[in-house]
Amino acid sequence: MNKIPTRAVLWLITVLCLLGLPAFAQSNSATLVGSSDTDKNEALAGTTIVVVHVPTGVRRTVVSDGIGAFTLADLLPGGPYTIYITQLGYKSQLLTNMFLKGGQTTQLPVRMTESATAQEERRSTGSSRKKQIGFIKG
Repeated sequence: MNKIPTRAVLWLITVLCLLGLPAFAQSNSATLVGSSDTDKNEALAGTTIVVVHVPTGVRRTVVSDGIGAFTLADLLPGGPYTIYITQLGYKSQLLTNMFLKGGQTTQLPVRMTESATAQEERRSTGSSRKKQIGFIKG
């Protein structure tokens, strides 16, 4: 019967405990969370948020989900950051000189305003549709 020396067992336990220490350490990364809404307070899915850490050029991209929510975790603390926000049919937004604190979550509410082009398309489509409906009825 082979016996494992006590010294080897203690060494193995020490190594395993040390490997687990990073899991208990506080994260120094930053998190950015938010939601994308229209100017009528309606959730806006599919909004693209691009976050660029200016000093390093590190770029992260996320698209808002079905209820307009988004999360970007594990961002570098500090900044400045430049944030580009785009959504088809809405005016793009540019946020500059934004700083994020390590170990903290920063809220970024996004309010999108319909672009003039989208409004014009909606108007012309609506009037065109009325003519077609009138033609069908008449």
